Amino acid sequence: VLLDTRGVAFEGAGPDSAFEWAVSGAASTLVHLLEQGFSTRLLTDSGTAVPGDGGGFSSGGQESAEAAGLMMDTLAVVGHSDGAGLTRAYEAVRSGGGHGGGFAGAGGDGLLIAFFGDLDDAQTEVAAKMRGRCGAAVAF
Repeated sequence: VLLDTRGVAFEGAGPDSAFEWAVSGAASTLVHLLEQGFSTRLLTDSGTAVPGDGGGFSSGGQESAEAAGLMMDTLAVVGHSDGAGLTRAYEAVRSGGGHGGGFAGAGGDGLLIAFFGDLDDAQTEVAAKMRGRCGAAVAF
């Protein structure tokens, strides 16, 4: 799950802002995927991933609860990045990394679900390239 946190991509602030809706959507998606047994990872536009080293979380009892807790803790304090583009996120997806390896799954067969703010033409092209690294992709 990719969350765009670029400050330039979101206007407004507060609980009803577009940024908070994106964070909420990412949180709901992560929990749902964990509940369904999928290995998950949270990635931001800065290229930072949760979990870091060691790959994605997969569902299964205590591990799933710990994964959900870590990701929700991360999302509870996420703020806007100073970044202007999505290049670092693209590089993390392309390298299979996100600062930890295996983002797109074995052979690039993973599912990418992205929550973007406003995209200019250049960032739309970068976002579209990310789909080529994954088995399937959905963008909001």
